[in-house]
Amino acid sequence: MDLDASVIARLRAGDVDALELCYRSFGPRVQRLCRRLVGRDQAEDAAQEVFVKVFERAAQFSGKSRFSTWLYQITLNHCLQRSERERRRKTLPLPLDQVAPWAEAPMRAVDDRDQVESWIAQLCDEQRAVIVLRELEGLDYREIAEVLGVPIGTVMSRLSRAREKLTLVVNPPRLASPHVKVLPT
Repeated sequence: MDLDASVIARLRAGDVDALELCYRSFGPRVQRLCRRLVGRDQAEDAAQEVFVKVFERAAQFSGKSRFSTWLYQITLNHCLQRSERERRRKTLPLPLDQVAPWAEAPMRAVDDRDQVESWIAQLCDEQRAVIVLRELEGLDYREIAEVLGVPIGTVMSRLSRAREKLTLVVNPPRLASPHVKVLPT
């Protein structure tokens, strides 16, 4: 699903009604992506800020890629910048010792979305972006590469590392001593 060329032209010309059509078409997807990247408490503000940026930068949309890809780039960059600002503001790391075990079930079978989002939040920005775009948003490798502006091989390696780290976070290795905890790197 993409915007009609006439709506894009109106948006590029600064038509607020075209922005409303854009929001109706992509608002829920942008909010969902924001929630997964910056958390539920910041998602609504982040999504609104994304659409302000879309309106401000619409004239810069070249049409070389799909509008939805361009919108994903803006959303992803905004959320990662917001996440980085928040990370710098905080001084304490996430409490990894409070993560519940995944218990051998794949991520798609986990009913507790908050739990899955808390596991994903522990990934670095690059890994979180690629896992959200692939596993939760359903983009293919080519689309992810386009959104991130990296080669497909980079997408594949980041995705592999993200999956490995999620496995360690969710199913930490069992050690002989119950007092020693392994934290993912």
